[in-house]
Amino acid sequence: MFDTLDSEHESLRIQKLHEYSILDTSPEQVYDDIVSLAAMIFGTPYALITLVDSDREWFKAKIGISATENSREGGFCTQTILYQDVMVVANADQDRRFSNNALVTAAPHIRFYAGAPVRASTGEALGTICILDSVPRELSEEQIGALGALARQVSIALELRRKAIAPNDSVTGVRCLEQFAGLVLNALSAQFCVLDDAGNILALNQPWLDFERDHNRDAQALDIGQSYLALLDADLVENRGGEAFFAGIRAVLAGTIPCFSLEYCYPGASEPQWFVGKVLRFTDPKPGGIVVIHENISEHKRLEYRFQQAVEAAPNAIVMVNESGTIQMVNLQTERCFGYSRPELIGQPVEMLVPERYRSAHVGFRHAYLAAPASRPMGAGRDLYGLRKDGTEFPVEIGLGLINDANGIVIVSSIVDITERKRLDHRFRQAVESAPNAIVMVNESGTIQMVNLQTEMSFGYSRTELLGQAVEILVPERFRSAHAGFRQAYLAAPVSRPMGAGRDLYGLRKDGTEFPIEIGLGLIDDENGTIVLSSIVDISARKSANDKLRQALNEKEMLLKEVYHRVKNNLQVVSSLINLQARNVKNAETVELLKQSADRIKAMALLHEKLYHSKDLARIDFNEYIRSLADHLLYGYGDRSGKIAISMSIDNVFLDVDTAIPCGLIISELLSNALKHAFPDDRAGEIGISFRHDDGTLILVISDDGIGFPAGLDFKKSTSLGLQLVNSLTNQLMGDMTLDRQHGSRFTLRFASAI
Repeated sequence: MFDTLDSEHESLRIQKLHEYSILDTSPEQVYDDIVSLAAMIFGTPYALITLVDSDREWFKAKIGISATENSREGGFCTQTILYQDVMVVANADQDRRFSNNALVTAAPHIRFYAGAPVRASTGEALGTICILDSVPRELSEEQIGALGALARQVSIALELRRKAIAPNDSVTGVRCLEQFAGLVLNALSAQFCVLDDAGNILALNQPWLDFERDHNRDAQALDIGQSYLALLDADLVENRGGEAFFAGIRAVLAGTIPCFSLEYCYPGASEPQWFVGKVLRFTDPKPGGIVVIHENISEHKRLEYRFQQAVEAAPNAIVMVNESGTIQMVNLQTERCFGYSRPELIGQPVEMLVPERYRSAHVGFRHAYLAAPASRPMGAGRDLYGLRKDGTEFPVEIGLGLINDANGIVIVSSIVDITERKRLDHRFRQAVESAPNAIVMVNESGTIQMVNLQTEMSFGYSRTELLGQAVEILVPERFRSAHAGFRQAYLAAPVSRPMGAGRDLYGLRKDGTEFPIEIGLGLIDDENGTIVLSSIVDISARKSANDKLRQALNEKEMLLKEVYHRVKNNLQVVSSLINLQARNVKNAETVELLKQSADRIKAMALLHEKLYHSKDLARIDFNEYIRSLADHLLYGYGDRSGKIAISMSIDNVFLDVDTAIPCGLIISELLSNALKHAFPDDRAGEIGISFRHDDGTLILVISDDGIGFPAGLDFKKSTSLGLQLVNSLTNQLMGDMTLDRQHGSRFTLRFASAI
């Protein structure tokens, strides 16, 4: 339901309205003149005096609207009577209160509304006087005040009717007109002058008097009862269109024409001032006469000039046409693009700029545009061409904009010559066509938009068989869900990247055979939407070569493992022979030397055994190797090993073969020395082994809490074969060996990690 007053006040309001006995009466000139003046003052095509009955809004007077009444449901005036002052709706299309109003949903498609309540002498709102337009707009404070003044004049007319004032009382009519001029015209910013049929002044508003005073003219001469025509400024009459304007005044006074309007320029103190002069006749013979209006439009003219400058300097061709397709305006770039001069284009049909074969489509586009007036590109998805004066054609891109005002509808077209873009597009297509890889372009829904020659050759389809098809046609059935997933993931994260990284992807030919592929994806996102560009490489030859290489590597790896296995076996044989020989030697020193040699050979044999069992021949797990080596050496010392504990703190260290062998021999030597010399006389003790990473450096520490290294002995200059071997192997690793003699012996080896 419509918003309204409470039932008691609404009943009183309806009762007061009916006291005037005005509903459904014939038109009356006094009300018609007021709405005519309202439409002229505010420059709107529609104006109404509306009386709000219990279930309808009835139009007592109207301009531009054929209907006689409207439902109160969603009515503008129904809302206005709830206001104390003027209600303004800048854009009714965006106001939910009026979405169902017949004047909004159908012709004349009202967008702007401003209304002031018309009240009885006792204060009840009987209806409104309102102005309307089919385009959104705003009112100034002065205009809002003027609309309120007009509402008060309607109230006066209603009171006169209610009191049954005699219609031939001309004196009262003149006084009402004077009161009307004083209340309404002084509230407006435009200059208003009311004349009788003889051209004598009946009323002047204050802005008119202010203008005369500001321009050093005798404002007192423009007095009530004076002849307006006799007081005209001769300079204004003779120049700047004044003579034509005042000829129009005489024609309206004589009844030759009902109204007249003209723009003219007036020389201001600092810069010229532009005005629009309007003349409107009162049709009621009593008091009769005309209204003369002068409105300053200088700011509008300045904005218009700046607009013209902007259009003229635009880099694109600008063409303005009216509803019938006639060219109203062009800019300099239009002349350059099409080869016509401006006089050759103005007034001509816009189709002259379009090749013959496109003209029917061009008209269709124009009609479609007028039916849906929103700024948009013209001919989206089509190739459009312009036609020069010399008959040559060139590709264009057209943007359309609509201007809908009181003067009618015009279409502004921005036309861009895209010859260079087309040339680049052609080169791009040539590059795509000659690409060695298959190129497939798909849209967001996965539909193929473009393919190149290599796509046809790779997949066995013709181009026409692929365009418009789902891209999954090129993918084996078992990969299609994953393929769609890749596409969705790609669109969600639009960066160029390979597709299916770490996975084996396959393409599906027309004959049903499959072949391995590699896909690179690229995203193009523009005003036409998102498309994915795929570069597809047939990697059958590469995959075959890789398979052969992998087979060769497997064979080599098996061979290397066999070599390591045989070396390990041979080293173990040598170690066993040395141990057998040591049993037959009586000299204890010789036995010790043979045992050391056997341990060294055993250390190397253990490395080859680890390589034989390793999954990666380039790396040896040194954590496991050290533990195996320590167990072997400890076992070699028989009963003594029970009193010696070995603690280990070893990171996950992996070494290549060239590093592992010298490092293993160093551990073997230092561990053997600790077992032999650190704990004499059957002493108990502990040996520590630590191997860790530290920012690219490997640190090996072998320590014991035994009797310590001899104080006077420099281990780097020792004549001992074992220590000489340790120093030599340290140099081979390009490392550094240090010795800490406190609390036993602590050897620390630092060298760079090779892995």
